[in-house]
Amino acid sequence: MLNRNLLAIFISIILSFFFIALSFYPNYWINFFGFLSVPPQIPAFSDFEAHIRFLKCKESGLALYESCFEITKGHSIYNSHPSLWIKIFKLLNLKNLFNFNLLIFFLLIFYFSC
Repeated sequence: MLNRNLLAIFISIILSFFFIALSFYPNYWINFFGFLSVPPQIPAFSDFEAHIRFLKCKESGLALYESCFEITKGHSIYNSHPSLWIKIFKLLNLKNLFNFNLLIFFLLIFYFSC
């Protein structure tokens, strides 16, 4: 049983490394997900990265629910956007690219392990 769990964790780590490495190359990202017939999202993990843009809006003094289109790259901000995410991203300093990718890496490991 222990060997099976270790194997699952090892495979999860390998897959996580693969997706993190793939995310640094947009053309490969597009080709990989296109091959799987899944619409690719550019930049990679942009749904998660949107919280960083929302944090930048707040730090620049702009109200989140007003016009913040320049910082958010044209993405609209909905009233249902929880400010808790902004606080978490600020606390973990996820504007730092290394911290952001490290969190993505651990989230992927957790996802693949489950």
